[in-house]
Amino acid sequence: MSDLQATVAETKNGFHVEGYEKIEYDFTFLDKVFDKDNKQLAACYQRWGRCLAVMDANIFDVYGDEMQEYFDHHKLELKIHKTMIGEKAKSMETLLSIVDSMNEFGVFRKEPVLVVGGGLVTDVAGFACAAYRRNTNYIRIPTTVIGLIDASVSIKVAVNYGNYKNRLGAYHAPIHTFLDFGFLRTLPKAQIRNGFA
Repeated sequence: MSDLQATVAETKNGFHVEGYEKIEYDFTFLDKVFDKDNKQLAACYQRWGRCLAVMDANIFDVYGDEMQEYFDHHKLELKIHKTMIGEKAKSMETLLSIVDSMNEFGVFRKEPVLVVGGGLVTDVAGFACAAYRRNTNYIRIPTTVIGLIDASVSIKVAVNYGNYKNRLGAYHAPIHTFLDFGFLRTLPKAQIRNGFA
């Protein structure tokens, strides 16, 4: 969450503006984030009574039912935007498909989008949130090694453009990140080794 503060002073021929933006956000270590007894994630959406989630389609295949049961248990409407993501899909087209879902859902100005997946998903969805209404809140649940130790602590969000990696992007912090290392149990060993490397 950011808090922009600025001052304006008159000059001889106009005005001088000086400002800064305070950025603060939270991390919570939480085992089994989608366990019905864990209320922390649900509490973030009680005000809205609903949640739009952007998820890696592979993560949805493993955790989608559990996630739906979690939100049903807490009496929160859940809509899921599934996306297949890889370096080639880290693109404006993928970003715009997320924006289309945000628009159809009617995301309110302070309502957080839930982003579940690895660093590629959190990068693209985070940039969609930065662009949508110029500053839409989001909550991250990283599910890969890189997502948990790199992308989750960064506020950089981006998409690739042409042959250039992360050419279009922004600095846009989530309001909260839930770190559940249990997601690593479902990853192939090769992917875990790759992440640590």
